[in-house]
Amino acid sequence: MKDSPAIRFLVLIVGSLLLYTSGLFVVLTPLPFFSYWLQRRRFTVLVSFTVSVILIFFLYRYTLTHENQLTSFFALPGSAFLRLWGPGTVLAYALCYFSAYVAIGIVLSEAALRWEGLNKSMLCAGAAALVATLVFVLFLYKTHGNPIPDLRTYLLSLTDQVITLQAKNKAISGEEIQFMQKHKDFLVYQLIHLGPSFILISLGAVLWMNLIVIRRFFTSLAKWVDLASWKIDDRAVWGLIFLGVLYFSNLYTRSFSLVNDLVFNGLILYATAYFFQGLAILVFLIRQRPSFFLRATIYLLLFIFIQMAGFLVVFLGLADLWFDFRKLRTHSS
Repeated sequence: MKDSPAIRFLVLIVGSLLLYTSGLFVVLTPLPFFSYWLQRRRFTVLVSFTVSVILIFFLYRYTLTHENQLTSFFALPGSAFLRLWGPGTVLAYALCYFSAYVAIGIVLSEAALRWEGLNKSMLCAGAAALVATLVFVLFLYKTHGNPIPDLRTYLLSLTDQVITLQAKNKAISGEEIQFMQKHKDFLVYQLIHLGPSFILISLGAVLWMNLIVIRRFFTSLAKWVDLASWKIDDRAVWGLIFLGVLYFSNLYTRSFSLVNDLVFNGLILYATAYFFQGLAILVFLIRQRPSFFLRATIYLLLFIFIQMAGFLVVFLGLADLWFDFRKLRTHSS
């Protein structure tokens, strides 16, 4: 009875939906699907995914008409789009968002079964999630045309509300309020045009958090999810050099805003990738000194001095190209 098909279906459906509507733990939604696919229960996963999608559809339909009754119980993804694009877009976002998480769980599980390299596994899982994101973007263009003007108006309105709230609570000085009012258009412009890199960074963070949990609770996969040995391909530095050449070429010739957007999005992604590589190096070095006090101190300093430490961690990840701190090239050769 304990391992009956009905119980398996129930556990997978309820577990995934609770994570999806939990708010903080929504990023761990792939894990139930990862676990069941890893056990080669593919039929259970596919049927549970279909049932979950149907339940999400009816949950959102009900929530949109009884919002006040459910907001205290559920943190439904996409609800911020309700005033901006309406209930149809919220529902489309919810279904695509959930599908992206399921895709991540299935692809990572399949990669683990085949013992694929971690870089390849993350790229494939990320690509699967991006397909769901692209579906939502296409839906958005189909139903609302170009969404950027609406998004810009919404973000400006949101910025005004934040400034007004901060001024009312006297959380910031008058000079800071004037500065924010003066530069809010530029801020919103940058948020929109750097949106692609923020989406990819969020996706990378989701993958890392799931892999960390997988390493902790799926002990048989500990060697597969060895994040301390994770490394960016050395050839990726040529992309960074290309972005630098592209930026200066665009700067000293005819300047194109599209090229600038491409360069800055790319630089943000590279900085994030080398930040994660720097973290992997730190974890590797800390393991050489198995002291709880040392670990806690380093993590606490990283958290407190995140701005300064962030640059140092990025530099550490980039410097690994020359110093090979973990001697990975030596071991691989």
